[in-house]
Amino acid sequence: METKIIFIYCLCEKFTKSSGIRDDNQCLMSSVEVMTFALTAALFFTVIIKLHMLISRKCNYCSYLLSTS
Repeated sequence: METKIIFIYCLCEKFTKSSGIRDDNQCLMSSVEVMTFALTAALFFTVIIKLHMLISRKCNYCSYLLSTS
């Protein structure tokens, strides 16, 4: 599962760089992290965001997580 998450992160990063998408300096979570979080939630957790957030916090996948809202 970790290998797939890393692969998805790299794809999202390449997409944002090729598209010219830049994050604001005040962002706590980058666009790449948000896209990776959404895609992995859909892929592994059938879009159960709260379960994905719990696992991501426990495994330290992201330095900061947005709220469910």
